[in-house]
Amino acid sequence: VNNNGCQDTVVKTLTVNAKPINILPEKEALLCRSSAYTLTASGGATYQWSPAIGLSATTGSTVLAAPQQDATYTVTATTDKGCSHAESIRIKVAQPISVQLLPEAQVCAGSTVALAASGATQYQWIANTAGLSSMSIGNPVASPLTTTAYTVVGSDAFNCFTDTATITVRVIPLPAVDAGLSLDVLAGTTGRLQSTASSDVVAWNWTPADYLSCTACPAPETKPFRPLTYTLTVQNAAGCLASDTVSVRLLCSGSRIFIPTSFTPNADGKNDRFRIRAEGIKEVRSFRIYNRWGELIFEKKNFAADDANAAWDGRHRGQRVPEGSYVFFAELTCNDQVFQHKGTVTVVY
Repeated sequence: VNNNGCQDTVVKTLTVNAKPINILPEKEALLCRSSAYTLTASGGATYQWSPAIGLSATTGSTVLAAPQQDATYTVTATTDKGCSHAESIRIKVAQPISVQLLPEAQVCAGSTVALAASGATQYQWIANTAGLSSMSIGNPVASPLTTTAYTVVGSDAFNCFTDTATITVRVIPLPAVDAGLSLDVLAGTTGRLQSTASSDVVAWNWTPADYLSCTACPAPETKPFRPLTYTLTVQNAAGCLASDTVSVRLLCSGSRIFIPTSFTPNADGKNDRFRIRAEGIKEVRSFRIYNRWGELIFEKKNFAADDANAAWDGRHRGQRVPEGSYVFFAELTCNDQVFQHKGTVTVVY
């Protein structure tokens, strides 16, 4: 419209050109290192890729990507009308693996050892698999009968790479041991256990330790007051163990009980106490002494023969008894046998 009121109309057509979309069919990809992945874009007339590291080219609809580490690539597509759009793809690069496994292990014959492969995601034991608890885990338990080499193949989670390792499991023979023949011994007397063992034995251990002169020796002495069975366990330098048992039987004898007929409680250090001495006796169940009028003047119960603390010192109620004869009664036991002794003892000053 001008100043004179005249008007006119002009029509202008505006064309809107579309931008390229969905130019990359994938947004993520997996690549084994040292391999190449084909990147393909569409929807444009020209293409620009970045960054250039690992790419075979930076232009064109199709390029090869061979990154050594995880990478993100961006492509910008431009139409013939000059419209542009950019999209990216993330490439995860699987790296080579290294299977770790000790080269050697040892196990005592008849025992087991755990193998421990690491560095991979999946494992497969191959070739000689005798004695393995599983062939598809990294840490199977091995129980070989003889020295054996075990080989494992490890692979990564993407099946890109494998690696192989081998461990030799050496089987160590057990030591040999014989605890000896059964031993018959009078209660309270000494006998010797005679063991034999192979030359590789470096340590001995007898159990229980009751009545033994030593527990870490091959031939200890025993002075038992009850029948029992000893177990001898030996060990070689590799730590392998072997055991054997031996029984000690207790003999009883009433003929080996010694009770003196007199003593001199005069504190001169010689023959001052009256006590029971015995071999082949486990225990004195009771020991009683009476004076001439039948009065009980001394009593001890349940003690070992030869126990000096159970001896009579010739006193009654703290006073020395008169010289003369005194009656004693003793009851001794061994393996459920009971021996009774009665007699007189003379006190002399």
